[in-house]
Amino acid sequence: MLPRTLKAESIWGETASQRLAAAKRLTEPQVRSIQGWLCEGCPVAAWPYGNATSINPLLLTLGASPGNSSAQPDDEPTDVLDPPTAGKPHPHVRCYQDSRGYWDKIRYLARTLLTPPGGSAEDAYALFGNLNLDPRRSGRASEVAVNPDFVRWLLQTIKHKLRPSILVCLGLNDKLKKEPLRSAFETTFGLKLDEPDDKYRFDIYFFREWKVTEGRLKIVFWPNHPSRHPFSNFEIWQKACEEFKNRNSKLVDRIGAA
Repeated sequence: MLPRTLKAESIWGETASQRLAAAKRLTEPQVRSIQGWLCEGCPVAAWPYGNATSINPLLLTLGASPGNSSAQPDDEPTDVLDPPTAGKPHPHVRCYQDSRGYWDKIRYLARTLLTPPGGSAEDAYALFGNLNLDPRRSGRASEVAVNPDFVRWLLQTIKHKLRPSILVCLGLNDKLKKEPLRSAFETTFGLKLDEPDDKYRFDIYFFREWKVTEGRLKIVFWPNHPSRHPFSNFEIWQKACEEFKNRNSKLVDRIGAA
């Protein structure tokens, strides 16, 4: 349970500056308490592999699995990851590298949306997280075997605890057509995947958007996974990120001094 002494309205406030400043003021015992609260009910290890985030991200990306394209040949799969950080980037977010450039691309997305003019990438990463529906490594989304209990826990944690302003789903268009994942997603967020609130065109592709939880969360389905066409071309990925920023920058404020 989250301690009542914590000012949740600041830690999970609506603005970037509010969230960042509140997280930086937390004491180590308070951070450990929040980390324990976030882990409550997790059906796998204490904090699952493939879910690198801060305690209060404004922007979350959600994929199928962590993949298996580590840049380090001796990097063996593990069942756990460092717990969510407070007021600073998760170490996996800050420096993890993979051979397909996935992490370089999502870090670029985080910097594009969250870094103010003259600001710090470290601040942007402190308000960002990357999660996966399956903590086990798999190189293809079609091969991911979803654990319904884990998915329900993860989606509930996103909605009620991490509380992002924007959730970007990457490479999940086909995955979310199947049960039980589709029902879990629709039930948790109170939406219909066949009925987006809006969509906009990017080249020959479309971004689809839903506004949920009384308008405080926007869910966006990116047209394709960052490693697949057309986003395998980094310049096209950059262009998509800039358009995404222009469309969604009002959902985050400039990160003020903490």
